[in-house]
Amino acid sequence: WLDRVMVPSFGTSVVEHAIIDKNKWRYDGLALIDDRPHVPRGINEANDATWQHILFGWPHLATVPETTTDYRLLDWHHTTDMLRMLGEIAEAGPR
Repeated sequence: WLDRVMVPSFGTSVVEHAIIDKNKWRYDGLALIDDRPHVPRGINEANDATWQHILFGWPHLATVPETTTDYRLLDWHHTTDMLRMLGEIAEAGPR
């Protein structure tokens, strides 16, 4: 999936640097793009994550309240929206 969807737009470094782990809070980062509305941010509801959650907007998420996350990405082709969101997150600084 990374090769097919992400590499054409963002290059092979996406695959080289990908981290696949269900305990996402263990890793520092600017943003986490995920299609789950509620991503655990630490053990027992702790908020250990340094990243902001960007909800990837698959059609089945249309019923998820807007208040679930501050950021939503509708499609990987909306790179301008993604760059704007990442810029806003970077300007806001660490959580």
